[in-house]
Amino acid sequence: MSDPTTISVIVVSQGRPDYLRRCLLGLAQQYYENFEIIVVADAAGCGVAADHGSIKIVLYEAGNISAARNLGIAQAAGNLIAFIDDDAVAEPTWLTHLAQPFDDPVLAAATGYVRGRNGISFQWQGRMVDGQSLTRPLETTNDAPQIVTAKDGWVLKLEGTNMMFRADILRGIGGFDERFHFYLDETDLGMRLGLAGHKMALCPMAQVHHGFAASARRAINRAPKSLFEIGASLAIYLRKYQPDANHLNIERMAQRKRLLHLMVAGDLAPDQINPLLQGFDDGVKQATARKRTTPKLACDVAFSAFATQITSAPTEFLSGRPWQRASLMRRARSMLANGQRVHVIILSPTTLFHRIEFDVFGIWIQRGGIFGRASRDEPLFSFASFKARAAREMCNRKTLQHPKIPQ
Repeated sequence: MSDPTTISVIVVSQGRPDYLRRCLLGLAQQYYENFEIIVVADAAGCGVAADHGSIKIVLYEAGNISAARNLGIAQAAGNLIAFIDDDAVAEPTWLTHLAQPFDDPVLAAATGYVRGRNGISFQWQGRMVDGQSLTRPLETTNDAPQIVTAKDGWVLKLEGTNMMFRADILRGIGGFDERFHFYLDETDLGMRLGLAGHKMALCPMAQVHHGFAASARRAINRAPKSLFEIGASLAIYLRKYQPDANHLNIERMAQRKRLLHLMVAGDLAPDQINPLLQGFDDGVKQATARKRTTPKLACDVAFSAFATQITSAPTEFLSGRPWQRASLMRRARSMLANGQRVHVIILSPTTLFHRIEFDVFGIWIQRGGIFGRASRDEPLFSFASFKARAAREMCNRKTLQHPKIPQ
């Protein structure tokens, strides 16, 4: 952005203190300097946040992500407000790229790309969404931010773990609808913004890694433990934007198909299917009793800049063979202790697929074969020398590098 702008980053956490700790490590490596962090969490999460003296902490034990996010908004003193999930890690350039299109003074919101568990493939890229909650891909021609306006009832799909808003517009539209305890909460907000004529932006270079950690609603394999809130949220969403009872039946059939697929894969037992669908139906019925509230969103506390020991220097890349891993990691931890971001690339003489993770110390680690593919659309085998492959992977990790370095 052309002028320094304050950003408030809100993280909601329930029952996942270890993931929250890693998320905060990622935020501590942002190149963007003028931001604060607000953690809205249960007691365990608040304990993790308390290890960082400059974080604003809000104790919240209930399982309503919209209400938790609104509590965070009430503590957010930044001109822009960003959201990331506790089981996600932001790449170092995340805030810089996500804030870039807000040079446009009327831009209301922005969202970015989300990488999956292997750290390379995308869970979500650009998408549009309509009043039936259907999505379709949003095509992009380059990595520059793309301004998106609503058209024929389709609006930009905001990704809850990677989104930013202009604070005054977010408050002016009423924040999150607290009837959405979980699921479609950010989609509803995006629909309201888009249908009201606000401009939003897709930022391909603003990227986070999202692991889909286990929670009260899903297992580590993403199999649902309950469909109650999904049923409730779908009923509320469709009542607002597509009051057609038949579409709710279509969504229920889609959920049943998903459950059967998980059963065939061995992730659900046959006797779990009907109880889960009954939970969906119960959520639909309960949704009618939920009343729209008017949350307190005004902020009357001062901005609290997040303190970090990480320097503004570009990310350092280290590369080596598997038998050099121990020495590479010792060197990386030493560099990290001195305030340096580090990305370690470990290449074996194999065709193993590549994976990227952010470890508990705060080091980015990439593992794979010299001849294996990184992006899943690459060939299964690609001949290269160790040196050439390491150089190629360094070049590919441009979202980990300093945002002022030409990409």
